Parts: sequence; C-alpha cells; structure tokens
Amino acid sequence: MRPRKLRIEGFTCFREPAEIDFSGLDVFVISGPNGAGKTTIVDAICYALYGQVSRQTKVPDLIARGASAMRVQLEFEAGGERYRVHRGVNLTRSTNKKTGAEKVTRDISPVQFEMYRNGQWDPRANRVAEIDRAIVEAVGLDFDSFTRCVLLPQGRFAEFLAGDRAQRRALLIELLDIGIYEKVMRAANVRAAALNTQIGERERQLRDDYAGATDEALAVTQEQIVLTKPSLETARGRRTALQEACTHATTAAAAYRSERERREQHETKLREVAGAGQLASTGEAQLKGLTSLLVDAEAALKASPFDTERHTALRIARDAVTRVEQLRSEAARAKAAAAKLDVTAARKNADEVESKLVAARQAAGLAEEALRAAERSEVAAHVRSGLKPGDVCPVCGETVRKIAKGAASTLAPAQKTERDAKSAQAKAADAASKAANELTRVTQQAKSAAETVEKTAADLRREEDALRSVLPQGVSATVEAASAAFDEQEKARVERDVLASAFEMARKRRDEHERAMIQSKQLVAELTAQAKQLEGLIEQDMQARKQAAALVKEIAARWQWPDVNELIEASKSPAVLLKEMLDAAQHESDDLTRNIATLEADEKRIANAIERAAKLRDEMTEMKESWQLCRDLGTLLRADNFQEFVIVEAMQLLAVTASEHLKTLYDRFAIAVDGSEFTVIDHWQADQVRSAKTLSGGETFVASLALALALSERLPELRNAAASSLESLFLDEGFGTLDPETLDAVIDALEGLRSEGRMVGIITHVPELAQRVEHRIVVRKSPEGSSVAMATA
Repeated sequence: MRPRKLRIEGFTCFREPAEIDFSGLDVFVISGPNGAGKTTIVDAICYALYGQVSRQTKVPDLIARGASAMRVQLEFEAGGERYRVHRGVNLTRSTNKKTGAEKVTRDISPVQFEMYRNGQWDPRANRVAEIDRAIVEAVGLDFDSFTRCVLLPQGRFAEFLAGDRAQRRALLIELLDIGIYEKVMRAANVRAAALNTQIGERERQLRDDYAGATDEALAVTQEQIVLTKPSLETARGRRTALQEACTHATTAAAAYRSERERREQHETKLREVAGAGQLASTGEAQLKGLTSLLVDAEAALKASPFDTERHTALRIARDAVTRVEQLRSEAARAKAAAAKLDVTAARKNADEVESKLVAARQAAGLAEEALRAAERSEVAAHVRSGLKPGDVCPVCGETVRKIAKGAASTLAPAQKTERDAKSAQAKAADAASKAANELTRVTQQAKSAAETVEKTAADLRREEDALRSVLPQGVSATVEAASAAFDEQEKARVERDVLASAFEMARKRRDEHERAMIQSKQLVAELTAQAKQLEGLIEQDMQARKQAAALVKEIAARWQWPDVNELIEASKSPAVLLKEMLDAAQHESDDLTRNIATLEADEKRIANAIERAAKLRDEMTEMKESWQLCRDLGTLLRADNFQEFVIVEAMQLLAVTASEHLKTLYDRFAIAVDGSEFTVIDHWQADQVRSAKTLSGGETFVASLALALALSERLPELRNAAASSLESLFLDEGFGTLDPETLDAVIDALEGLRSEGRMVGIITHVPELAQRVEHRIVVRKSPEGSSVAMATA
C-alpha cells in the first residue's frame, strides 16, 4: 500500500481542512513540535483504511473539539491499482427545552470505496462491512498486521533489541501472532479430554445399551417371523371371505327391504289411480254448471246502461261548467273593483296641493328677503353705535358729520316669520308628495283593474266556447244539470264494475276447474306409469336378493360355516352372524399383524443395533487415534517447546535481514542470535560478539532501526501474509540520540531505500534531521488548530 493523497477535516487537532500530497514523495520527514499532530497524520491514514487507529483511541474521541463533523479521504495505490476511500462522523446537537442541557448525537456519515478506472472513479462499495473486506483484500493486510508492519512505534524496537528475554518474547508473540500456537495447544488438550470422555461413553454404550445386539438374537427373531406368517395369511383370507360375505348379505338385506318398501308404494299408487279417476268423472258435471253461470254473467254485463264516452264527456262538461261559473263571478268582482277607483278626483286633489306648494314657496322667499334686510339693519345699527361726528365711516370711508337716531330692531320678528314660512313650505311639499303618490297608485290600480276585467272577459268567452263543444246533447249548461247527468253515469259505471267482477270470477272458476280436469287426467296417466315402473323394480329387487343369498351360501359352503347356511335355508338374514364372525377374524388378524410387526421391528432394531455397535467400535477406534494425536500435539506445542522454536527461528531470520540493512546504515556491526538473546558482531573489533546491551544510545538506535526495517519486510511472511507487498513504511523513532556522523549514515541508508521503490516516512521533532531530508511535511500548531505545509531542503 502506498498513499497518494490525504484530506482531513475536523480530525483531532486538524480542525480546518488540510490536504497532503504523497504522490511525489519517497523518503520524507513529518516534522513539527511536540503535540502538533505529526503522528495524527499516520492515524488519519489508518482510520481511512480500517475505521480505527492504533493508539487505542475511540472513534468519537477523534473529532476535533467544537467541530460538528469529521471527514477523512485517502487516495492510495495497492497491487498496481488506485483506490480512494471516504469515512467520517457527523455530530447533531440539540438542547433540552426543560433543563437547557445540550445533547450530542453522533452518526456515521456515508462511507464509500472507489477504484480509478478509465479516467474516472468507479464506486466499488458503500457499506462499512463491504468496504472493510475490500480494503483488506486490496492492501493484503488486516488492521493488526498493518499497524505492526507499516507503523513502527516509538521506543519498542530498542526494547526488542536489548530488552530482557520476557519482554522480547511477549513482543514477538504479539508481532508474529504466534500466540495462536498456545491456543492450538489448549484446544488440543481440551479436545483430548473431550475425546477421552466420548471414548468412555462409547464403551459404556457397547456394554449396557448394545449387549443384546448379537447375530444369535437376530436369528431367533427371524425364525419366529417365519413361523407366524402362515397363520397370518390364513386369518387374512378368512377375514377377506367374511368381508365379501358380509357385503353380499348386506346387499340381500337391502334388496329385501327395498322390495318390501316398493310393494307398499305400488299399493299406494293403485289407490291414487282409483281416486284420481273418480275425481275426473265427477268434475265433468261441475264444469257444465260453471259454464252456465259464466254465460248468465256475460249477458247481464252486456245489458248495462253505462256508456264510457258519455261518462268521460259529462265529467269534462261538469268541470267546464264549474270553471265558467267561477269566471263569471271573477268578472263581476273585477268590474266592481274598477268602478271604485276615481282617478279624476285624485288628479284634482294633486293639482290643488301643488298650487298651495307654489304659494308657500313664494311666501318663504319673501320672508327670507325680509330677514336679510333686518340683518343688514342690525349690522348698521351696531356700526353706528360706535361712531361720533368727525369719525371716518368704516363702510364708505367718508367723515361722519351727523349721527342719525337708530330705529327699533326688526331682526327677531323677521327670523320668526322666516321660520314659519319655511315650516309651511315643508308641510305643503309633504302634502304635494303624498297627493302625487296617491295619484300614481290610483292610476296604476285603475289600469290593473281594467286589464283584469278585460282578461277575465276573454277567459270567460273562451271557456263558454269550450263548454258548448263538450256539452252532451240534452244537458243544460248549468252545474246542477251537468252534475246530475254525470252522477247517473257514475252509478251505472259502479253497477257495471260489479257485473264485470262477477263475470271475471265466473270465468276464472270455470278456467281453473277446466285446468284441474286436465291435470287430473294427466295424474291418472302418470300414476299408472309409476305403478308399472314399481312392478319392474320389485322384480329387480327379488332377483338381487336371490343372487346375493346364493353368493353368501357358496362362500359359507367353501369355508364350512354351517350356522350361516342354516339361516339362509330358513329364509333369515345371516348379516348379524357374519358381522360377529368378521369382528372376531379382524381381531385375530390384527393380533397376528401386531405380533409380526413387533417381531419385524425387533429384527430391524437388532440389525440396526448390530450395525450401530459396529460403527461405535469404528468411531471409538478413530477417537482413540484422534485422542492420541491431540495428546501428542498438546505435548509438542507446550510453550517451552514449539513456540520457543518458532521465536528463535524468527529471530534468526530477522537478524540476517537486519545485518543486510546495517551494511548500509552502519557497517561496523552485524546482528546475530545467541540462544534467545540478540547479540552484535563488532567488525572493528575482529568480529567480537558483544551483547546488544553494551551498545551506546546512537548505536542502539541504528541497530534497532535495522531490526525494525527487517521486521517490516519479514513480518508479512512470518504472519502468513507473504502475498502482500509493503510499499510504504512510517518510522516514529527517536532520531535525536544520533551523533551527526551516525545521523548522516542513517539518512544515506534511508535515501538508499528509494531504489527499492518503498516510501519511508520519518516522524521527528528534531530540526536537524528534518533539514537533512530533501522532502518534508511541516506540521504547525496554533490555538485555531494544526495545519500542514510541504517544504524542501
């Protein structure tokens, strides 16, 4: 796996969006002060790939303080393909209305995994479980393997190189995942104990449950079956014969009952034929009498004086005469109402009132002029009262020479006269309005009355003409005459309806009796045919009874049942006796069948038990072999045997690979293994073998780095993941312990890893190291959050 681009937002200390382009990097450093977030970049890569980080931090705790969401996107290469994965978390904040407390809810945002194909990103999965499987398949490492092979933590490999044996052993068990062998050992021991218990249970079963599963017991059971089967066959034959005899006896009894019932039905039919014939002979006389009554009723109906046309004409004429009388009354009332309306008097009164209104208007005008004159006199008197001879007149502007004596005031009388005149004018106007309204009303009423008189007269003439056209001859054009003539016809109609009803009833009775006569004749024919049919059925029942009795007699003779034959000879039904014999035969057959079934079940059970016992013996043999294998495996995989062998072999392989790296990093030393301890070979001291604990701090770091590089290369192979290719490595080690010369050698060696096509990221806060590497990612921290920038030496 080789990262190409990383985008993070809201992730721990990176509150604002940050983007890192790894595509042009091979060996580089991630530098910055302590706590700036250097290791957080590696955590973000790990979270994007696996949804978790290696520092035992819960995912919700990765969200930056105060952020509402966390987003991580990683683009990477693996196995020659390009991929991109998106992960994140959203926060929803709500406030409790009652307490005011804030509630924070975390939701996983949509996750997506894409593959770069044909110039565009093609979605591959969008479910968390699917994405996790796809990434493990693409990278070739699960989360634990990735964090152990790609992310080398601070300080662990100095302990691994020079620490005590127990710490190294525990670390190798963790890194190489060889604790599985101890689990296998425990599982083998548990399996051996379980197999031992199962073997004991099989032995108990063979001893207790399958003691009778022998060939001798099977042979005895089979012999009993052979001896019992003939008796069963005989019992079954007797039962079959009895079933057949019972069937024939039942048939004979049923035929006998049917014969007896049909004889009774035949006698009944003969009596019904005689009765129906008697009814037919007496009905002829009754039919003649009903026909005579019908003729008399028809003659009376024809003699009725009722005339349908005259009845209808009289009803119409009576209604027309009534309307004519009503219209004559209405015409008289309309003429009387029109005569009461005097339009001339109303017009004369309106003219007189209008003349009075004109006079009142003239009087009001004169009173108003007099009031204006009185008001002017009142004003002049007021002006004059304030002047003396020699003053300038405010009206004309002349000098006043003499003050005339003022006359008495006429204003109040003039005002009263003006009010009285206006009141009289208003009364006259009201009277004129009423007179005009009355004239209009009388005029309209007179016009309406005239129209009513004219319309009523026209309606009367029209109804009189209609009456003359419908009035029957000989009837006067009065209500009394028309009503009397109509009542006479109505009485005749009622009498005619009574006669018609009597005629219809006589006709109906005659028709019903005629139909009854026809049905009676048909009934005689039908009953005669049914009686004939019953005679044939009686003959069939007799033949069926005799035939069934003969069959029963034949079966009884064959099976030697003398009691059955005696009943037949005595013309008695043997059905009850045969049923009792059948029940006894059925019980005998059932008992023998159950006995055979029990014997066959015993035969099958013993055969199965013999087979099962053989299988139990075979299983017990296999279990004993498996028990021996599990016991041997548990012994071989004891912690002080097999695991120690695997650990030593792994240390040897790591030592060889680390020595290859030391040739480039620091060629003074090589790493070897002595028992379960790492040692170093000092080439400057004639290949002296020294304990790794004697190395200086810088020498220990270089040797630990070589061992870490070896472990990152060999760990997939040692963990059975050799198919994966580690194209990137992140070192989080303390380079500050190196002297300048050793640091130069380490950097040169790391630069040499470029030729292997591997990306190496060095996480350090040492400025000297950051300045020595060409490419670096600088992490800066501030109160607003961390940020990143790309820099070159």
